[in-house]
Amino acid sequence: MEHIASFLKLDPLQVRMNNFIKTGDEIFGIPGLTFQGENPLPQMIQELKASADYDDRVNFIDRFNEVST
Repeated sequence: MEHIASFLKLDPLQVRMNNFIKTGDEIFGIPGLTFQGENPLPQMIQELKASADYDDRVNFIDRFNEVST
């Protein structure tokens, strides 16, 4: 995931979140067996991002890297 994000110049966390299992996705590629319910990870990640000031930290790092190069 990290390599994909770097190659595409995307946020690694967003790439990971885009690949979380969703309702109706096949489980382990077994036909007919699908994920039902709600994945709690997206909400948990949003809460962690907020409590860690993730977006502010990413912006700070981006600005720092622009000035340092």
